[in-house]
Amino acid sequence: MTAFSIQDPITLETLQGKIEKIVRGSSPDDLISWEIAYQGSTLHGPTRYFSHLDEKKTLLKEQYFWKGKLTGYSYQYFTSGKLSSKERYSQGEKWGQQLYYFSTGILRMQLEYTQGLLDGVCLFFWENGQKKRETLFSLGKKTDKDILWDDRGHLVEDGSTPNKSL
Repeated sequence: MTAFSIQDPITLETLQGKIEKIVRGSSPDDLISWEIAYQGSTLHGPTRYFSHLDEKKTLLKEQYFWKGKLTGYSYQYFTSGKLSSKERYSQGEKWGQQLYYFSTGILRMQLEYTQGLLDGVCLFFWENGQKKRETLFSLGKKTDKDILWDDRGHLVEDGSTPNKSL
């Protein structure tokens, strides 16, 4: 079995005067490569993953770490280059609106988080763009609001659900 390929790190001086090293590497079959930023041995800075299918370099994932914790937006892409997800993090926890897409580019899910917990209205969609489900969460617990529609937009269920942690 062939080991992953790791290139020599590149050391950069950042605007804040901190030293970052960018480590680049690739999978044994060279189909996936990455660039990962560190400060010492801690993830710190941009991290990117690429696909190399059909001799074309395509960004698959891009995220930013601050002192070892995901911070800001994390983007994932399909191999076509279309956006797969846009997640927001604060100190390593999901925070705010998270968006997930079908490979067609149509919105699949819109989730709301507070301090890593589902919190607020969460929406789910059919691949044709019709709303599939609307569920309300309060700090990780599902509330009574849980509405379902079929793929033509017709109401299927407007029932209540007892509180449950997810």
